[in-house]
Amino acid sequence: MIAEQELVLQGCKGKPVLLDITFDNSVNKPLPTIVFCHGFKGFKDWGTFNLIANWFAKKGFVFAKFNFSHNGTSLSHPNDFVDVESFGNNNFLFELNETKSVIDFLLKYNFKNFEVDKNKLYVLGHSRGGGTAILAGAQHEAIKKIIGWAPVHEFLKYWDEATLEKIKKDGVLWIENSRTKQRLPMYYQYWENYELNISQLHIPTFVKELQKPLLVIHGKADQALDFNHSIEMKSWNSKNVELQLFEEMNHTFGGKHPWPSESLPSDTEFILQQTLTFLQK
Repeated sequence: MIAEQELVLQGCKGKPVLLDITFDNSVNKPLPTIVFCHGFKGFKDWGTFNLIANWFAKKGFVFAKFNFSHNGTSLSHPNDFVDVESFGNNNFLFELNETKSVIDFLLKYNFKNFEVDKNKLYVLGHSRGGGTAILAGAQHEAIKKIIGWAPVHEFLKYWDEATLEKIKKDGVLWIENSRTKQRLPMYYQYWENYELNISQLHIPTFVKELQKPLLVIHGKADQALDFNHSIEMKSWNSKNVELQLFEEMNHTFGGKHPWPSESLPSDTEFILQQTLTFLQK
């Protein structure tokens, strides 16, 4: 029987990380476990993510997904951007450190209904969360395999020098959430923090040195992140990076929020099968 357990962990700057864990509580053996990182302007219950968690649980996995502490949501409103100041004060290092903290928690916590298989611990991320997953997987020795769905391949590649100079001058970049029409800030500390911590946050360096398997899945119809970036990532480490490109798939693999069905989009179902094959090798 598929069950879910919700927990609150302490994140960066004392803010909470809301974590949910989906699993089959009828299985009496250590279970392979996936830690999932949501993307920019995302959250753990976005669109198809709960269906994805159930899908993996039915395949015998523990699926752990969480809200980054500064993603703009709150404990009482986990699916809404009610804390725009936290959103603006988020940064890449916070998200990396919180992913590592979730991994550490899963390794140490004594769950009543299941046991994490420490030899089959994986990290998966979508979009910006894909970049975070790659960094966390490369840096945390307990992670055995890494998966990026349409992942960011380098955090600062998406703003040119003139734009960065304007953000520095203004102190903030305002962006629109296309779904809610909210104006959300990204304060200049994002970029300052990245430069200060580039030794932990430079994805190309970690991919080039990676000694564990990384699966990258990207759709050629992705309008948010260029699939050629994933081709470039493959070129950095052809031995350990497996790249799968698909012609008609978009950035969310057919998903949207809210998702109006109890069935997964066909593209999502397909990449889940591809991911499962990779993890079972």
